[in-house]
Amino acid sequence: MERRRRLLRHAWELSAALSCGFAYQVERITSVAMAVVVGGFHVLILNDDGHGSEDCHHFVVDDGEASVDIVA
Repeated sequence: MERRRRLLRHAWELSAALSCGFAYQVERITSVAMAVVVGGFHVLILNDDGHGSEDCHHFVVDDGEASVDIVA
């Protein structure tokens, strides 16, 4: 009975160590991936030379006779 308890304890310790090692490796990979995603978001969205989102809401309606600039 004592041997079984000792084997279960060693199995639990090994399982905990492997889980911690796996979590550490996943954290290293995801932190790099998250930095790439956030950096890409900054380059594509936030770093737009001061134009902001105003350019995205301007529509020009042209029916051939007159054109109207609509700001939505």
